[in-house]
Amino acid sequence: MENSKKNLKTYNKYMSGIRICDWMLFLYLVAVLGVFPWFLHDAYFDITITKYKFIITATFSYIILFVMAYVIETLICYALTNNFKDTYINSVEVKKSWKRPGFWAVAFMLANIFAYIVSVDQTSSMTGSKGRYMGCMMYVLMCIMFLMVSSRAFLNAVLLIIFGCATFFSYFVAIMQHAGNDFMGYKEGISHKSYYIFTSTFGNINIFASFISISLPIFLALYIFSKKLIWKIPSAILVISGGMCLIISNSDSVYLGVGAAFILLFFISYYNGQFTSFVEAVFMMAIGNLLVVIMRMTVECEYDKNRGGVAEVIDKPSVAVAMVVMIVLVYVAVLIGKKKLGDKLELLNKKKVILTMSIIMVVAFVLVIVYGNIKKISLFTFDYEWGTYRGYIWIKCMELFEEAPLTNKLFGYGNETLKMLTTTNFYEEMIDVTGKTYDNAHNEVLQYLVTTGLVGALSYIGMFLSSVVYIIKNAKKNAIAYACGASIVGYFVQGLINVNQPITTPYFFVIMAMGVGYVRYMKKAES
Repeated sequence: MENSKKNLKTYNKYMSGIRICDWMLFLYLVAVLGVFPWFLHDAYFDITITKYKFIITATFSYIILFVMAYVIETLICYALTNNFKDTYINSVEVKKSWKRPGFWAVAFMLANIFAYIVSVDQTSSMTGSKGRYMGCMMYVLMCIMFLMVSSRAFLNAVLLIIFGCATFFSYFVAIMQHAGNDFMGYKEGISHKSYYIFTSTFGNINIFASFISISLPIFLALYIFSKKLIWKIPSAILVISGGMCLIISNSDSVYLGVGAAFILLFFISYYNGQFTSFVEAVFMMAIGNLLVVIMRMTVECEYDKNRGGVAEVIDKPSVAVAMVVMIVLVYVAVLIGKKKLGDKLELLNKKKVILTMSIIMVVAFVLVIVYGNIKKISLFTFDYEWGTYRGYIWIKCMELFEEAPLTNKLFGYGNETLKMLTTTNFYEEMIDVTGKTYDNAHNEVLQYLVTTGLVGALSYIGMFLSSVVYIIKNAKKNAIAYACGASIVGYFVQGLINVNQPITTPYFFVIMAMGVGYVRYMKKAES
């Protein structure tokens, strides 16, 4: 009897600390957050297949190691307590509900499996080899990984440092390449025509923009909500360098993604009384933009000839300086307001204020769209040429969906079948209108609607929304939790005009799982 109590005490102490499954997750996250960002084989020439093989291997290995670790922990549990009630899965909060991220992860996984079953090209749908390697196998592994990581994610400072270093390296490579110094030799052999559409360790500038939309919100949140200078200083450096990379990526998708993350962090920082830190973070972003403008004035940079969209507007000395000055004035106004109206401001119902501001933003957004349509401004005129022919492929994707049989409406035509569908149904028109062929909808939700049907698209949205709500609702002012929430919002929104691929899309699932698993871990640790 005495030995049994001693064993139970030993086991309970073990269960409350770091466990074998946690170490397996740590190794996986080191690979994904620390190695994956800069891992290349033949520079940009085989970047898609290289990144695909890396993430598939790492994720499959993690799943196997997790299962082995779980079996070992279960055996330890039974040996010390003579029961299975304290196993790894039972030690976390997992409620069965359609509101839970795990429910939607299972739904999304099943949607991809059914999409493969009814696919018009099963070979391509399984591996995605005829497209961007985002086949059924990738999504099944991502969903299984999500279920494991979201059940409990023990995160620590080491992982943040590793990801911070990998991110800074990627930013630094892009900044140096932009200044005409390809010190890593990544662009050797790239044709002059394609030279300026590849950058950093992510290849195409749109994919680099996708990575910025994922990574920059993390360090924005860490700066805003961290209380110690040891975290604020490195976060500030990454925010400034990330601000420089916004222009360098030369993609409107990054402004959409980072802007969405900014709005989320704006509301959270206001609600938690961290608004001054938020304004400081915005100021650092503006400083990053100004530094790129200064670099352009002092270094002959061929990239400037290829500016477009938002980057073209803000890449002017007058605009860059005006942004910095305006933010400084706002910061001063906030400080004065807090000093003179501090008590009165605290008495305001912050939830009602946030609701009011949200309504104002929505109304303003609608009015801008209406005004743009009335004035026939090109940005608000949706036709074939809209968004560098995104309008064309979106219209054609909707036609494919509308004309699909019921089975394909529900479960799609199969992953990575869009190229086959577009070339089969309207190849000549596509060449005449756009001058190229499309293998992706350039809108992730629309991509899933065509390839995995209504079930796939809705479960993907459900997985995202339920994860964001769960993370923010249970964050309890934790900087890491807010960082994960802001990151996945940034990725999801930029994905509305960007493509899914194995270079950055896996981050969305990993960081989403990390955020859900981390708040679950915190809830259990506090109980």
